[in-house]
This record gives sequence, structure tokens and C-alpha cells, in this order.
Amino acid sequence: MKRVVDQLRDPMLLLLQAAAVLSALLRDWPSTAIIVLVVVFNTTLGVPAAAAGRSRHGRARKAVSAHRLRAA
Repeated sequence: MKRVVDQLRDPMLLLLQAAAVLSALLRDWPSTAIIVLVVVFNTTLGVPAAAAGRSRHGRARKAVSAHRLRAA
């Protein structure tokens, strides 16, 4: 459950969640449904990746570290 919450706190997913709420408030149901599906799909794929240590943040940190080592 913690992994799901952590995944949903990702800045991009927070933006998508806000867009879904706004779209629902405007009663644009097709857009709301698509945005919610994207959030669910991304969360479903992201939780196993985070559990395996392959999250985007982890890969990004490794890439930045490698870049710093090469630049030094």
C-alpha cells in the first residue's frame, strides 16, 4: 500500500490527478475517464518497478552520478 501511495505522489501523477478532478468538475467525462485510466495504468506499472528498485528516480540518480564521475 505504501508503494502505491508513493507512486501516486509522483509530480506527474499529481498533475494528472488534478487534471482529472478539474475535468470532472467541468463534466468532461471522456477526458476524465482517459486521465484516470492513464493514472491507473502508470501506477500499476510503476509499483512493481519501484519494488524491484528500478524506479525512474533511482535510475535518474544513477545517471546523474555516472555523469558527474565522467565530468570530473
